[in-house]
Amino acid sequence: MVVWDSKNDPSDILRTFPYIHLVPLGGTAHGAGFARNRGVEAARAPLICFLDADDWLHPDALQKMYDLHNQTGFIIYSDYVGKAEIDSDLAQNLRQDGRLIDYNSKSKLAIIAHRSLEFECDRAFRQPDQKDMYIWCLVTTLMPRSYHSDIGGYDESMPSWEDWDYNLRLARAGKCFVRLPEQLVCYRFYSGNRRENGLKQFGNLVQYMQDKFAKDVIMGCGCQGGGSASITEPRTPEMLAQEQARRLSSMSDDNFVMCTYTHPNLGEHRVIGPATQIDYGFRGGGQEFLVHRADVDAAPNLFLKEIVPAVEPPSKQEVEVPAIEDELPPENIAILSDQSLPTEIPAPEKPQKVKKPRASRTK
Repeated sequence: MVVWDSKNDPSDILRTFPYIHLVPLGGTAHGAGFARNRGVEAARAPLICFLDADDWLHPDALQKMYDLHNQTGFIIYSDYVGKAEIDSDLAQNLRQDGRLIDYNSKSKLAIIAHRSLEFECDRAFRQPDQKDMYIWCLVTTLMPRSYHSDIGGYDESMPSWEDWDYNLRLARAGKCFVRLPEQLVCYRFYSGNRRENGLKQFGNLVQYMQDKFAKDVIMGCGCQGGGSASITEPRTPEMLAQEQARRLSSMSDDNFVMCTYTHPNLGEHRVIGPATQIDYGFRGGGQEFLVHRADVDAAPNLFLKEIVPAVEPPSKQEVEVPAIEDELPPENIAILSDQSLPTEIPAPEKPQKVKKPRASRTK
C-alpha cells in the first residue's frame, strides 16, 4: 500500500508498480503523520509496517520480522544501514571500526552499518529528555494494527519528531519492542528537509511532548525479565497455548463462538485477536477454534462464525404422542418381583398310571 501525499501526478508510479494499492490524499502535502494515519485506516491486514518513501527494505525483512513477532508477540524493529554524505576522515574512522560498507570518494556518499539500541522500558518512560535522548528504532517497525488505534495514531499536529512521539506513546501504553539484530532497512540521511527543520524546532517539540505526557498514565512494561526486551529463549507454541488457556479461563464462555480461520496461509502461524489481543496460539488457515466475539466483529473476514441450522419443532401431524394410561396387564401374564420368585424350583410330579378296566368275557 502506498499513501500518495504529494502534489505530483502518481501515473508513473502506477505504470511502474501496477499491483500497488494507492491511497491518494487529494494532491496536497499534509505531512508524515497525516499520511501514515490514512494508510492505517485503509489497511485491512492485522499487522502493519511503516516505510518512508526514501527508505527501502531487505527482500527478507518482512518475513524475518514476522517470524520474530510470532515468537514474541512484541513490536519488531531491526538494525539498519544508513546512506549519508561524509568526508574522507570520517569514512576512514568508520572503516577502522568495521562499520563502513561502501564509500565513494568522489560523491562522498557512504553506506554505514548501524546497530539499533536495545529497548529499555524504564528509559523509554523517562522520555522525552534532551540530555539523555533515547531513540531505539526507526519508524519501520512491525506491529499489530490494533496498537495504532490503542494510542490514537500519529499526532498530526507535529511538524517533525512525530515518529519518536509515536513510539514513546506505544511504550507508555505497555507495548514492548524487541530488536532483531540484522540490517534489514536502508535509511537515507541526506534526503528531504524535515530532519533539519525538526532539529531547529527540537526544544519546542520536546516541551510539547512533555506537556502532553504529563496528562497520561503509564501502563507499565509488558516485557519479560525486566527492562530489556532482548529475546534469548523465544516462547514455544506450548507456552503460548498455556497463556491462551489462562486468558480464556478468566473470561465468560458466552463471549466465545466456534469459528473457521479463513487466513490464506495454511501453515501454522501465531494468531492474535485484533480487538482483545488474545493469543490464540499457532493456527493455520482452515482450522476451527473458539474466538472472542469482539475479535470476530473486528475481523469478520478472518473469523467465519459457524452457522448452526435452526431445528424447527415437529408439527402435530408428524408426531403422535401416545396417551399414558394406567393399564392392568393381561390376565395371562404375571408380573413378579424378585422377591416373589421361589428360591428352589420344585421337581415336577410323576404322572400316575391309569389302570385300564379289564374287558369282561361273555360266555
